[in-house]
Amino acid sequence: MNTDLQRLLVENLHVNPGGLRPESRLEEAGLDSLVIAELGLLLADRDVQIPDEQWATIRTLADLDAVVGDQLTGRRAP
Repeated sequence: MNTDLQRLLVENLHVNPGGLRPESRLEEAGLDSLVIAELGLLLADRDVQIPDEQWATIRTLADLDAVVGDQLTGRRAP
């Protein structure tokens, strides 16, 4: 998992690090709708934008990690 994403989840949103397994569904990892909304704001502060339609397709931490990673990679110079 992206270390920045993991840090946001654990340090800022107080998600239990023991539940952060790639195959975990968001709810199983402790990401309820309020935490997801807060995460969206924290990511936006870091120029990572996830549209509502895309949030609807994110089911697991691996899905979330891929979306965030794709955006972070897209900002890096080739």
